[in-house]
Order: sequence, then C-alpha cells, then structure tokens
Amino acid sequence: MAGLMMLLLSHKATQLLPAVQKEERRNSELQHPGGKTEIRKSGITFYTAPVPFEGTESVRQKLAIHSWLRLKPCPNVVLMGRHPSIISFASSLQPHVSVDSDIEFTFMGTAMFHSMVARARASDSEIVVLLDPILVLLQEFSLTVNKMRTTSGNWLLVASPISTSIFPFDLQGPSELWVRSSDGIYTDDEEVKAHAMETGQRLKCQGPRLWAWNTGKVPLHVGVMPPFVYGSGQHNEWLLTEALTFKLRTVVDASYSFSLLSPEHLTGQLQNGDGMAGRPWESSGNTLLALQYGSQYLRPLNASSIPLQLLSCQDSLRKAFCFYNTTDVIEACSPNTKQAHKSGSKTDGLSRLPKWFQQKKLQERHCRHITIASESEAAGHCSPMTLRKDAFKSSELWVPFSLEALVARMASPDKVVVLSVVGNSYRDLLMSWVCGLHHLNISNFVVFALDDELYQFAVLQGLPVVKAAQSMNVNRDECHFGTECFQNVTKMKSRTVLHLLHLGYNVLFSDVDVYWFQNPMKEMMAYGPGTLVAQSDQHNDTDRANMPRRLNSGFYFAWSDKATIAAFEKIVKHALTSNMSEQPSFYDTMCGFNGVYAVGDDQCLSPETNVTVYFLDRKKYPNGASGGLWEKPNVREACIKQGCIVLHNNWTSLREYKVRRQRVAGLWEYDEKLRMCFRGWQGPNSQQLQ
Repeated sequence: MAGLMMLLLSHKATQLLPAVQKEERRNSELQHPGGKTEIRKSGITFYTAPVPFEGTESVRQKLAIHSWLRLKPCPNVVLMGRHPSIISFASSLQPHVSVDSDIEFTFMGTAMFHSMVARARASDSEIVVLLDPILVLLQEFSLTVNKMRTTSGNWLLVASPISTSIFPFDLQGPSELWVRSSDGIYTDDEEVKAHAMETGQRLKCQGPRLWAWNTGKVPLHVGVMPPFVYGSGQHNEWLLTEALTFKLRTVVDASYSFSLLSPEHLTGQLQNGDGMAGRPWESSGNTLLALQYGSQYLRPLNASSIPLQLLSCQDSLRKAFCFYNTTDVIEACSPNTKQAHKSGSKTDGLSRLPKWFQQKKLQERHCRHITIASESEAAGHCSPMTLRKDAFKSSELWVPFSLEALVARMASPDKVVVLSVVGNSYRDLLMSWVCGLHHLNISNFVVFALDDELYQFAVLQGLPVVKAAQSMNVNRDECHFGTECFQNVTKMKSRTVLHLLHLGYNVLFSDVDVYWFQNPMKEMMAYGPGTLVAQSDQHNDTDRANMPRRLNSGFYFAWSDKATIAAFEKIVKHALTSNMSEQPSFYDTMCGFNGVYAVGDDQCLSPETNVTVYFLDRKKYPNGASGGLWEKPNVREACIKQGCIVLHNNWTSLREYKVRRQRVAGLWEYDEKLRMCFRGWQGPNSQQLQ
C-alpha cells in the first residue's frame, strides 16, 4: 500500500509539472541579427583546464576525466590547454574529448578564468559544466542534471567537493568499472561514495569548484569579469558573489545532491601550467583584481551564503531530489508541511520562490530522507574572507624574472625573440599587438615595460614582461612623435636590443603599432648573419627605399653576431649624443651621413662594421604612408591583396588617431571591456558573454 501511494503521488506530481517542452524549444532557438534561426544542439559539454599530463597530476586528471566519460549520457569534454601532452591525451579519447586552445593563457601556460567562462558561455550545448580537472564524478551527477532539466528559467548550479587524502579506487575495463586498489575486486559507486563520506572533508569555504548552467543569452552576472588566473584564488568566490548579488539566474547549491570528489587534495590550489602551485604574483594579482572590481570587497560571500540547495532524498522506490531554502522554506522536504501551516509557523513560503520552484511543490513533498554529509556541517556557515585594501602591497605584484631569465624561457629553439619596448601610454595598442601574435601562434615575445603602470597591467594580463631598472614617466597623451619623451623612449629600445644581442639572442624588434598579417620571421632570417633587415620609412613610393634617414627603427631583425653587435654599439653611442630619436642614428651609422654607404635602391653597406642593411619590400612591409593603404575603403582587403606581411600604423603622431584608424580598418584584435582577445567563437554578441 505504501508503494502504491508513492506511485500515485509521483504520477500526480508529474501531472503538475510545468509544460517545459515549449520553454525548452524557445530557449534552444537563437535569433541572429540577419533573421536566421539557429537551433541549439542538445546534450552536455564539460569544460576544464588541465595542467600537463605529467607525473602525479596526470594520474589524477585521467581518473577524473574517465569518471566523467562513464556518465550516462556520455558528455563531450573540452580540454582548454595547449601543452602537447594534453593534445596527445585527448586524441586517444576522440570523439568525446577534444582540445580548445583558443582562450587566454598566461605566458606560463595557465588558463585565464575569465576567458574560460566566456568560452563555456559560448557553447552550443544545452547544458555546460565548468569544473576543476581533478574532480571525480559518480553517476548521481547525471540524475542531478536531469532534475535541473525539468525546470524552466535560467539557473546556475554550483557545488563544492569532498577532499579525500586516500582514494583506494581506480577505473578499469571497457565499461570503466570501479576497482578496489587493495584486492582488485570490482565495486560500485555506492562504495566509492561511502568511503568519501566517511573519510573526506567538504571544501565548502573555498568557493564552488563545479559550475553548471543551461545555456542562453542570460549572463551569469552583471558587468565584466577581471582577468583572473585560474587556480590562484579569488575567482570562484568572486563569481559566486556576483551571481548571488545580481540574481540574473537562480543560484542552486547542489553540493549535497551528488558526490563531487577531490582525491588527494592539493592544499588549497590547483597546480599551474609548469607544475608550480600558487605562484605568488598570480595570487597577488587575483587578490588585487578582487579588490578593484565587483562586489566581493563590499559583500564577501561564499558557498554557505547560497540560500537555495538541491538535496538528494531516498524513498522506498527511487532516488529523488528536492529544493531546500535555508531562509524561507526550511521544511520544503518535510512530510508534515500541512501541520506546520495549521500551527501558524512559517510554512513553505513558496510564494517567495521563483515560479518554477513553486510548481514543483507537490512533487518534492514526498521526500523523506535527506542525504547530507553531517548535520553539524549542514548547519554551519563559513566565515567570509574579508579583503582589505590596506593589506595589499603593490610591490607584491612582481614577476620574479630578470630580462635574461625571461628571454631564456620565451625564446624560440633557434634563439629568436620578438621584443617590444612600450610604456603605459600605448597599453591598448600593446594588447591589440599581443592578440595579433596569439592569433598567429607566435609565443616567443617579450614586453619591456618602461613604467610601473604598464608593468603591473601586463602582469595582470599574464604577459611575459620585465620593467626598466628606472621607471620612466611615459605620459599617455604627451609621449608622441617628436616629443622629448618619445626620444628617450626610442633610445631605450636600441639599448635593450643590444643587451639581448650580447646574450646571444637574435632579435626581431617590433613597435606595438605594427599589425602582423603573417609571421615574418623565416623571411627575415633568410638574409643570414651579418645583416640588418629593416622596414623602409620612405613615404614616396617612387623614391628609393634607402633614401637618407628612411631606415625605420620600429621594425627590424638583428642577428647576434660580432659584426651586428659592433654595429649596434655604434648606434647606441650615436643616439646618446643626439637630441633626436634613435631612428636617425640607425641610418647615419649604417648608411653614412646623407646615405654615402647606400647601395642600389634598397641596401646599405657599412665599411666600418661590414654589416649589410636590407630595406624590406614596401609592398610586403608597408609603412604608414606606403601606397595610401590606410586611406583605402577596406584596408585589410587591400593590404592582403598586395601581399602585406605587416603594416605599420605610423606617419601619424597622436596615439588616439592610431587607435581610431586601426579600429576603423578592422585591424583591432583586443576587447578592452572583456580584457580578452577577440575570438572566433564569440560571434556578433561577444559583449554579452559575461
């Protein structure tokens, strides 16, 4: 009779479910500006950012990912990374596992959390899960997702893991069955879960480590997420605070509805891209960003602050779930709700909940036994971590790499390094330039910061940056062409290049206002040692490329050989005695005063150094005045048609004009609002991916 009653109740509850099919169909259709309707793909996609599959981390990550792949239905898994070991691992598990490296990474190889979230938000799956790469899931996670699927509206499900220092299980066989390590006996999810509940500790005070949501246009929070480094703290707490503060989606804590296991927990933080845990400058950077942006400083929250929980409850027939509101509906899962109502106490309070929870009330009343780790833990609350601005020191935001150490890490195997020397006044152009290099898969670059402001900004962006020993005052609006500031900045460039040449590195120097259509390194290296290959600054296309003082010192390639080093020593010495920029010093040293060492139309040969200067073809390497390219209706199309490899945005002095004409020309690669490079997966509504 009891079983029959439960069946009747279940049937009645099903009849009262909202007609979600129409809502799901509406949510699955995206109307594009052109009127074309795109039908969203169904299914679920997991996104994670693993470290290289090496050593202990490889074992833990493989265990976690295999636990996801045994879920039913099998999800798609996207590994956000670029290390060869990640690509190799994914290839063995195709088609369910793939690699996506088209997000932001630090120069150390660590994913940026804001870019990870944006990439997951752009997914065309019905449901998206973003989680740490070492977290093990059991089959009950699929039941939780199915529960959320029956609801309409926009939701964000979060969960905190249970850490267990001893995890005596492994996955084996074609069916991925659990095996006890002690005796090799096959077991099931229930034993794995029981072991974790008995020996583990829930990490509820460190912010959620799993995020899941139904896709659509509604963002997770208001505003823009700062460029947090993944695994270095604050990002989970920050996102949770924003989601709870602005309530764009209903936030549900599902920590007690399924088992999220963290075997052999890493003391508080993930390992980063090179195996180091919690690099100080990345942790400091995340703390600074949490202080400067969003609501966390004013209203610190954590997982214990989530009022709505999804709980698992078991009756004699099946496993079920119910929603439990810690502030309004404390007896939502209780069988005695009607009696409580008659007694005048606070009853279900469902009118305060979203409609999609109100409509579920009869279904959830039949829950009897709520499964929670422990009563004391369920009732307890974490103490929110308070961020104090006066406790942060700007000196902590420092990357412990000298120029020598950084270049050694970043240079290509043939000892080529791309260098740019820049101050804070040009940081927007710097980021567009960096994004252009990323799109060309060029990573062997180093940024030399002339001032503290640019240096700290670059550190927060994860760039390979060092700063000058003595910070220069590079004013944003008063350091353009012809000013004393500009002259001092340019002379720092040649001195830095000379230092790298002495260290044995070949240098491709590029100003940040040079747009790269292709990778020019192979072509420039083909001239061989004993050469200086440089862009011509000649504005008249009918005149010789090597006319007096037309050697452009903003884009060139120099070899680290004795002759070229001797030539650069002369250039630096000449510039120190000049009251002009360094560009005339390049020409006068290499081509002689008034071009007496000029050879033909495009060369110079210095008899003192025996170094040959080659002026690059202005069709392929145009300056800002060549061919009137910047005045063309479609700059990109015109430049590609004539075979441009790079295009210099010079022959104009004002930074604002440089930025404006590069944007208008469609040669701008950086989204200042989202602090990310423009990506192909963003689509026309990238500004909404917050």
